[in-house]
Amino acid sequence: MSKIHPATKVNRLSKDKIKNLHYNIRTVLNLSIDKGGSTDRNYLDAEGKRGSYLKFANVFRKEGQPCSRCGEIILNLS
Repeated sequence: MSKIHPATKVNRLSKDKIKNLHYNIRTVLNLSIDKGGSTDRNYLDAEGKRGSYLKFANVFRKEGQPCSRCGEIILNLS
């Protein structure tokens, strides 16, 4: 959402980019909470529902797939 390459060093970001990143982090976290999280295995909420955030995620758990923005393959660097 912030259009910042993941290898960009923080000291290279403008204050506006940092503010935008902060806003988008909060937006994604709130969306994830609203959608019940990203559990796709065995967790169920109190109503017996699984989280549906993975349907909305652009990068999370998308390793090996092309980025929808630039087409590069998404890597797991952890």
